[in-house]
Amino acid sequence: KIMSNKGQLVKKMLMVKLNISYDTGYRNSSEMKELIEGEKNVSSSAIRTGITMFDKYQISEFTTAISRARSLYTGETLPWDSRNWRVIPVSAWSKFKDELDTAIENVKEAYEKVFDDGYNELKEEFDDNIKGSLDIEFPDKEDLADKFNIDYDIGQIASCDDIRIQGIDHIERDKIRNDMQKQYQEKMDTGLTELASRLVEASQDIAIRANDPNQKGKKYSKSLSNINKLADTVEALNITGNDAIADACSTIRTQIGTYSAEAIKTTESIRENVLEATTSIRDSLSKVSL
Repeated sequence: KIMSNKGQLVKKMLMVKLNISYDTGYRNSSEMKELIEGEKNVSSSAIRTGITMFDKYQISEFTTAISRARSLYTGETLPWDSRNWRVIPVSAWSKFKDELDTAIENVKEAYEKVFDDGYNELKEEFDDNIKGSLDIEFPDKEDLADKFNIDYDIGQIASCDDIRIQGIDHIERDKIRNDMQKQYQEKMDTGLTELASRLVEASQDIAIRANDPNQKGKKYSKSLSNINKLADTVEALNITGNDAIADACSTIRTQIGTYSAEAIKTTESIRENVLEATTSIRDSLSKVSL
């Protein structure tokens, strides 16, 4: 439980928010709406029509780079509020910042390749598809560049133990402090719940395959690598020191991630160990003491 140390805990955490915006290429089409409304006698208020100007295969390098950046961001941080701020322990920031900077640079390079170097090909594909029959104008390079942005904000969480608000008495100040403590408790509980879910899903992903009597064609190498990395990440994010989550990480290392892919595939007793470990993780984390 987070008791009087809430103020100390938040001092060990940084808020971070990843910002990504770009022209998706989607445009509403009133012409299409009018055609359907007239042809099918459907009320215009019930119709949504539009055009996707960019061929998804031509921009896939860019969208894939964005997906990787977002996955890194959500995978290495914990949820904090409804405005898309997430949190990370100060101790994990330096390594995460390097990885995030690299992911952002990859997105920028992919943007340049797809929308700058490949601009003419994108426009030609659009012209071939639309054939000038709809009143939709393809954006120029400058418009695309103006709408593209990827960066991140960082901030410090206000400590409920260090409130400096002028013009209120100590009773109101205590009420604000208690409200903040309650909010922080709820936010941290949400974070722990997410950590527990990640561990359960990763272990069950392996267990489902291990539970199949027919092991022909089963692959474990990538999942084992991922689950070991996940245990490291979750330990770093377990800022409240929750025992059940710490124990689950230990179980993953010693009873799942320690085996080779070949050992799991070929040895029934090892597969049974993996299944027992997964059940143990699921049961203990279903009762996470928040």
